[in-house]
Order: sequence, then C-alpha cells, then structure tokens
Amino acid sequence: SSDVCSSDLGANPIIGLVALLRDRASPAIAPWIHRGLTSQDVLDTSLMLGVRNAADRLIAELAEQISALSALAAAHRATPMVARTLTQHAAPTTFGAKAAGWLDGVVDAYRQISGLVIPAQLGGAVGNLAATTELAALINDAADPGAIAQNVSRSAAASLGLDIRSPWHTTRTPVTAVADAFVGC
Repeated sequence: SSDVCSSDLGANPIIGLVALLRDRASPAIAPWIHRGLTSQDVLDTSLMLGVRNAADRLIAELAEQISALSALAAAHRATPMVARTLTQHAAPTTFGAKAAGWLDGVVDAYRQISGLVIPAQLGGAVGNLAATTELAALINDAADPGAIAQNVSRSAAASLGLDIRSPWHTTRTPVTAVADAFVGC
C-alpha cells in the first residue's frame, strides 16, 4: 500500500533518502544521485563516519585517562596496600602497581582504537566499481575509465576523511575490528 515506508520495502532507509534527494535536486543533478553506489555502500560509509567520530572522542578521553593514571601510578608507587586473590588477602603490593595495571588496559585500548582503519565503502553492486567505471566511460575523452573510477573513489573517501581501501562490502572486517576495539575500550 502507499502508506508503507520505502525503507520497509528495501530493508534500509537509503531508498527513501534517495527519493527525497532526487525530488529536491535540480533536474540536471537528480538523475546522478546514487549512481554507481549501492545502498549498502551508503550505509557502510555512514557507519564508518559515525565510527570515526566516536573513535576520535574515545582517543581524546583515553589520552586524558592515560595521563591521569600515569600520575596516579607515579604518585603512589610506594603506597602500600593489600592485594587480593579470589577476594582473599594476598601478598602486599602498592597502589601505584594497581594503578599501573589499570593504565596498561587503557593504553591497550588507546592503541587499538588509534590503529583502526576506518574506510569508505564505495565499490558498487559487486565491489568492483563497475557502475562508476561505466559512468566515467560516458566522458568523451576518458582514456582510462577504470582509473577515473578509482580516482573518484579515492577523492570521495578523502573528502569524507575516511581511509581508502578496496571495496569491502562482503568482508565485514572493518566493522568487526571496530566492535572489538570498542569492546576493549
């Protein structure tokens, strides 16, 4: 029926977004909106933009925690305390050693999040830039449409501030790496 949301029909919100953008764009631009990309490309790239923003905030917060825990460990390197094992008293330790253990975990999380590759996904339906290459071939003087498609992909990723890598739409490693880093954090 006409009251069914277009995202319900296609399992994602991009269908409705594209329709809205085409409706609001000038007639010269409207047909070019969403050409060469799949809805999954748009969703994955959007996800990575959100990941990048979250990772940037986490990196800043973890850096503050590293500084605070470093100072705490140094200030209490000789402050005695009782250690515990299985909730029972164990051999004595120092609060500085305890804080240094916390610091190790935060440094590990910082390194993992800082090392994330956060890529754009711009491969098209089968991940080989075929549609973008076909569009590039429409340019009369295009000597190498494949190279133009690669440049478009690199330019789009750079404009979005995302890493460039080969299309990954069926390889979920960028997503699982992010999840692992966030869990570690």
